[in-house]
Amino acid sequence: MTLVVISPRALSDLIDITTYLDTAAGFAVAYRYEQRIRYKIERLAEFPGLGTPRPRLGPHVRLLVERPYLIYYQWDERVEVLRILDGRRLITRKLIRG
Repeated sequence: MTLVVISPRALSDLIDITTYLDTAAGFAVAYRYEQRIRYKIERLAEFPGLGTPRPRLGPHVRLLVERPYLIYYQWDERVEVLRILDGRRLITRKLIRG
């Protein structure tokens, strides 16, 4: 199994997402999204190559989707979740690495 680490920025992203969804759509929706995002991240321990490569964002950067949110992670010797962002944004290398 591969070690999976969630960066402080990604954890902050997840908190921001669930806080927004709780206010905009209610606790049940926020909870479901949080659980689905966490499940996808947990799967990376067993299947680190699961996401789609995104070489323009970095040599080891990959992407998982939980619409409309995008989970960006780096996979080398371990998995590091870099950001969890709304896919309707313009995603740049600086936003991922910034």
